[in-house]
Amino acid sequence: MNDLLKKCTKSITGNQFYSDFLGEALYLGETMHSIQRIDYNSHEALLELEINENKHIQNEYILHPSLINGIVECTIVLIKENEFMENAVYMPFALEKLTILNTIPNRCYAYLRYENDKKGDYLFNIDILNSNGDIIAIFSQLWIRVMPMQKYKRITNKSQNNQEEIKLMLKRLVLGEIDVDRVANYIGGLLDET
Repeated sequence: MNDLLKKCTKSITGNQFYSDFLGEALYLGETMHSIQRIDYNSHEALLELEINENKHIQNEYILHPSLINGIVECTIVLIKENEFMENAVYMPFALEKLTILNTIPNRCYAYLRYENDKKGDYLFNIDILNSNGDIIAIFSQLWIRVMPMQKYKRITNKSQNNQEEIKLMLKRLVLGEIDVDRVANYIGGLLDET
């Protein structure tokens, strides 16, 4: 991991990311805030993650949703380094393959590589690492799509039901039970209400 850190020219703490960098983005609550630190350059990032939830709930998952969320949020850092679209939402819409090689601990790291982009779509390959730097999971070809929103406002903490519904939809999206258009339409409807 030290070799990866040497390539990174910028860094941001989790608190800075959630308050300043993510700013007006989708708010999913404190339990989904897994980013502790991001070290990055224009095409790669080393992300430190930790689950922010009690141990009983953590053990219910092979790959905790807040870790997935932190990884997806980190892709925004690399996209913004290369090209940033105002009034847009960044949504995961395809994952070629997820390989789990070992138990994923509550505290882990992710090495993200921004591989390629085509208009509005961004490709990432991601390795999940334990504290020894061993690869324990692989996200192969995670595509992020930029979805323009005419009226983009922050979804506030006003409705716990909306937050829970969004968390459930993101989980179902990752599991392949629903498609990105359904999630985008739901979120778009919430944004129009604000």
